[in-house]
Amino acid sequence: VKFIVSVENGETLEEAMIREMKEETGLEVKIKKLLYVCDKPDASPSLLHITFLLERIEGEITLPSNEFDHNPIHDVQMVAIKDLSQYGFSQTFITLISDGFANAGSYQGVKQNIGL
Repeated sequence: VKFIVSVENGETLEEAMIREMKEETGLEVKIKKLLYVCDKPDASPSLLHITFLLERIEGEITLPSNEFDHNPIHDVQMVAIKDLSQYGFSQTFITLISDGFANAGSYQGVKQNIGL
């Protein structure tokens, strides 16, 4: 799942990720581990891209209201790894998933290095 998470004042990164997943998908999750930290310097302003492995705790997938979103979400699905390319994920990222996220927990430079 790719989301832009904005951390609210007084909120930890973990709290922000959990809140955003609930708001955007209807799912209660917990962070299992940090996968990758990357830069997106070509964005304005530049972004820090952080990828986590999440565990679904409970909840049913629902679409968000999109009332405050500049890039509204139109669909949320769980799909098989083998089908990810049909949803715009690169072979580089699919290989990282299939290989169990080699080098997890590390800085990877620009986010294109992990295929995102």
